[in-house]
Amino acid sequence: AASPVRGPKKAPVTVVQYTDFECPFCQRGYEIMQDKILKEFPGKVRWVYKSLPLVSIHPWAEPAAMGAECVKLQGEDKFWQVHDALFAAQREISLDNLAEKLAGFVKAAGADVKAFEACFEAKKTLPAVSKDATEAESLGITGTPAFLVNGHLVSGADYATIKRLVEEALQGRHGKG
Repeated sequence: AASPVRGPKKAPVTVVQYTDFECPFCQRGYEIMQDKILKEFPGKVRWVYKSLPLVSIHPWAEPAAMGAECVKLQGEDKFWQVHDALFAAQREISLDNLAEKLAGFVKAAGADVKAFEACFEAKKTLPAVSKDATEAESLGITGTPAFLVNGHLVSGADYATIKRLVEEALQGRHGKG
């Protein structure tokens, strides 16, 4: 319930995406959802964001997820603007410039940069990020991106499978959840 959502709350299909802002395959997963699934099934898909930073291989993924959660406190619309900006600028971001990049994205989203920085520096949203990661682990999800299409797991940025599961769900051919 606390997770950011794109699409109608009562959409017949829910796609929960566990993602890592530093993961190149997650960027592809973002593009699949944003540029294909939401456009091909307008009004029929609810896209739920969950953070799953792979800290052992992606040094700035967890702080980026915390930053996204900090801006979410100022509005879900602002969260999605920063979410999109993180993926768009993924190749330009490093651990050294992350705070500066995030502050720019937050400002561009029209959010309060000082409030964001206070939250980010105090790591106030680390529990929210950790909660998503613990949830993923409890579901047996170990890699990113991972998608749950009405409860059916798709590992990786697999457009064909995600699309097929959305179509099947809309036709009532697989579990609703």
